[in-house]
Amino acid sequence: MTIRIALLVRSDHRGLGTQTRDYFRHLNPAKTLHIRMTNPHGSWTPYVERQAEWYPGIPSADFNGHSGTVDEDAYRWLLTDVDVLLTAETAYDHRAWGWAREMGVRTVLVANPEFLGPDKLVGVGPDQIVLPSPWRLGTIPGAIHVPQPVDRGVFAFSPRPLGDPPRFLHVVGHQAMRDRAGTEIVLDALRFLRNRIDLTIRTQGPLSAPQDLRLRSLPRNRIPAILKGDIEDPRDLYAGYDVLVAPRRYGGLSLPLQEAASCGLAILAGNREPESSTLPTEGLVPITPGRPARFQSGVMFLEDVVPRELAAAMDRLVENPATVARLSAASDAYAASIDWNVLRPRWLAVLESAARELVAP
Repeated sequence: MTIRIALLVRSDHRGLGTQTRDYFRHLNPAKTLHIRMTNPHGSWTPYVERQAEWYPGIPSADFNGHSGTVDEDAYRWLLTDVDVLLTAETAYDHRAWGWAREMGVRTVLVANPEFLGPDKLVGVGPDQIVLPSPWRLGTIPGAIHVPQPVDRGVFAFSPRPLGDPPRFLHVVGHQAMRDRAGTEIVLDALRFLRNRIDLTIRTQGPLSAPQDLRLRSLPRNRIPAILKGDIEDPRDLYAGYDVLVAPRRYGGLSLPLQEAASCGLAILAGNREPESSTLPTEGLVPITPGRPARFQSGVMFLEDVVPRELAAAMDRLVENPATVARLSAASDAYAASIDWNVLRPRWLAVLESAARELVAP
């Protein structure tokens, strides 16, 4: 069965923009609609100018921040003469699921469990929910797990270490609620290090107040480099670094972790799902149950890496470069398993299966 895919994309958001651009490049959609995001006051979010670069010739529709809607005519154009709609995190308009059913189009939502409110569950929202990691899979009825691929043609592998002491990288990106990236944990861990290390923290905006307080209280010889702002080429985010420090408190998909692994960085992460099922044991750091936090999907407990244990893991990599080399090789093997060239048939099969349900007798 040859299916016609409709795709919603964005270019104003580093993570979601990269994710949907990959769908555009690798799944050959028949139709694509670019969503331009505005805040409730009507001003454009950054990076909108990338739409012309990433999606040449693709029509755009504005998201209305007041009503949470998209122009109905633009949406119905997207849904005309297609079999299945693919979108990540949101349909951008709560009416879209009904429009699709009315027009005989099946819908597939690639979701983050923490953002899955009751309005996005199967039967109310999309016809199929896909989780890009196994995190909380068992808590979402009807959901399936299909790994999010990484483009290894873009994020090329280079083995570490390269002879010098390892350089560490922590990626904050855009600030997420409840310190999702574990930046406060990283800053707390610096107090317990035995060795002086070269650590860079990359953030697209200012640090939060708790993070800034921790930074200011560090001894002068423990202060990391803080680099703020955007990077035009995402590969430059990882160039020159050997170890990604990623003690995430919650969440499934982490594009920086996948991209860093594809580039060959060793990964240090918490011993939690999904990292515990994809990374080697010597790269996992003990965690403790954290405080409860409320998300769109309900209350979940955070999973906090122990700062002293994270410091010990970083010290081990400084003192034993052979461990960095092993973890780098493990990153290569993990990235090979989620290469777009490997997973593209699986993604197409999911979309074909969703479309087939519509025409089944």
